[in-house]
Amino acid sequence: MARHDTDEQVASGGLGRIVGKLKSGVGAVFGDEKLRREGNLQQAQADAEREAEQLAAQAEKAKREADLEARQVATEAERRRLKADVAAERREEEIEAHAAKEEARVKAQARRKKSEITAAQRTKEKRAAVQAKAAEAKAAAEKAKAARVERAAAVKEQAADMIDPKEH
Repeated sequence: MARHDTDEQVASGGLGRIVGKLKSGVGAVFGDEKLRREGNLQQAQADAEREAEQLAAQAEKAKREADLEARQVATEAERRRLKADVAAERREEEIEAHAAKEEARVKAQARRKKSEITAAQRTKEKRAAVQAKAAEAKAAAEKAKAARVERAAAVKEQAADMIDPKEH
């Protein structure tokens, strides 16, 4: 029987499985139970390592998928937030545009009213000026008429004095 050193380095992975099968087979052929068990254990260790690697790969894949999903969720949340921000900005711009339009409408209406008031005031002033001129003209005409009546009365008085000088 061969002596096996426990400090020897054990092959792992696919090579470890092959070495384990060889040891197990050699141990079975030569009746070395320890070598056969060591071969079986090496095969089991290689299988466990392969399974651990597969599980680690699956875990890494699951982690990458979870990270990707988390980034997608975060991206979608950011997209929704940005969309809401854009909608809020548009609404604010619409409100501001409406307010500016309304302010311009009110200012235009105020200018029209002021213009109408100014025009009405000018019309009143013109009417008053025309009435004042008409009153002046009427007063002048009445004064002229009164002057004519007085002259006519003076002429008639002179004529009356000529006809009967004593009465006056």
